[in-house]
Amino acid sequence: MRIVRKIGSNEGASEEDGGPAPMQGPSHSPALFTYAGLTLLVLLLAGTWLVWFSQYLYHRMAMQDIYGACARLMPDNRERCADTVIIQRGGARR
Repeated sequence: MRIVRKIGSNEGASEEDGGPAPMQGPSHSPALFTYAGLTLLVLLLAGTWLVWFSQYLYHRMAMQDIYGACARLMPDNRERCADTVIIQRGGARR
C-alpha cells in the first residue's frame, strides 16, 4: 500500500522514510531578550551622553563668545560685563 501526502503537509511523514521533519516554532531563549535589553540600554546611554556633550559644548562656546566680546569692549571690567550679559540672556551667574 502506498501513502499519498498533500504537498506541504507533514501528515504521514516520518524520519524513517526521509520525509521532512515537523516544523518547530521560533525559540525564544532568555539570552536573546538579555542581548536585546543590553543593546537598548547601551543605545540609551550613548544617546544621553551625546545630548549632554552637545549641550556642554554649546554652553562652553557661548561663554567663550561672551567673554571674548567683553574683553574687546571692556577689557578692564570683563567679568562684570560677562555677568551682565549672562544675566540678560536669562542665565544664572557662574
